[in-house]
Amino acid sequence: MHPDSKKDLKIREDLYRLIISQLFYDGHTQIAIQLSTAIQADPPCAPSDRLSHLVSRCLEQEKESKRAESETALGPGLDMEFEGDIATIAPEPAMYDCVYSVQHKGPGRYLAFSCDGQLVASGSADTSIKIMDVDRMVARAKETVVMEREEHPVIRTIIDHTDEVSALEFHPREPIITSGSLDMTVKFFDYTKVSLRKSSKTIYDVFPINCMSYHPSGDFLVVGVEHPTIRMHDVATTSCFACPVPQSYHTEPITSVKYLLFLA
Repeated sequence: MHPDSKKDLKIREDLYRLIISQLFYDGHTQIAIQLSTAIQADPPCAPSDRLSHLVSRCLEQEKESKRAESETALGPGLDMEFEGDIATIAPEPAMYDCVYSVQHKGPGRYLAFSCDGQLVASGSADTSIKIMDVDRMVARAKETVVMEREEHPVIRTIIDHTDEVSALEFHPREPIITSGSLDMTVKFFDYTKVSLRKSSKTIYDVFPINCMSYHPSGDFLVVGVEHPTIRMHDVATTSCFACPVPQSYHTEPITSVKYLLFLA
């Protein structure tokens, strides 16, 4: 008999004995006796779980081997902390120029651009909102003469909240800016009116407003407050909709909401 055949027979005999011992260990006595009789196991096999330990170790080694092969095929990962000598296109922060700055009496809390990028609004802890014309802001930086009042970048100043402004959103289709505040209100302002002082519509909540986002159609406004429940308001009627299943709520106050516009 060839030496390799003798070696294979020995390996198979050891394997069968391990199987029999494992069967005895697991309580499958009848099956273990039948297999032991079939292969004429001598000496008798004692109960043992050695086979399960060997299989477990082999599976772990196989998993490690496959992981090593995968890493070799994909190459080394990207080290996000590595700073190479790659030249960046963007200039250093110190090289940027301030085009325009608007003054509030308190810290600025929020900024929002209109959908066409022509306007930008800032909300402050002093409860005020300022709406600015972006083109006038850029032109202001290029001019050395004092601009006329009608050409001033700030086109509207709104003071209608009683606490700091915490969220701002431009309506996607109409000349309306919507503001949320820690005074627990959401207010709508038509900024085409020159003498803009008060909101045209107000939504009252029982928690401070943290964030909000318009549906792309402008028909609905999602609002997040200092509560786990997200509110969705019908802009035309200000009716409020909320999920009726408490298990679906968050467990902490809402800090950010955003509609995404998917283009076909």
